[in-house]
Amino acid sequence: MNIQVKPFLNRILIITWVLEIVSAAVYFTFKPYFSIFLMLMPVYFFLLITLFHVSLINAVQKSEIAFISRYMLYTGIKLFINLGIIIVFLLALKEKSVSSIIGFLFCYLFYTTFEVRELLVIFKKK
Repeated sequence: MNIQVKPFLNRILIITWVLEIVSAAVYFTFKPYFSIFLMLMPVYFFLLITLFHVSLINAVQKSEIAFISRYMLYTGIKLFINLGIIIVFLLALKEKSVSSIIGFLFCYLFYTTFEVRELLVIFKKK
């Protein structure tokens, strides 16, 4: 099965640009409450989701059984990476940590929903 990566990349780029504009608007509107990292969060999630999604697509093209174990592995790795980033926000940005974590969780939920939807589209075509 040949799964194209380009449509996924186009959709995630558009979503990242939209979230980047929204996060910049929120940051510049409420500058005392948010850190500059708010504007970097969509880029972080873009890189993380793209890296793991392309790897998952390659796994499903090799073997469907390998996809399940790789998906579970990647989900665990992403959770630990994201938990580490939240801990860094708590320790490094004491006065702005709550607002930064709220922005981080919003991006996490948005990109996770997008990723699951994309994977469902791949399996429905199959």
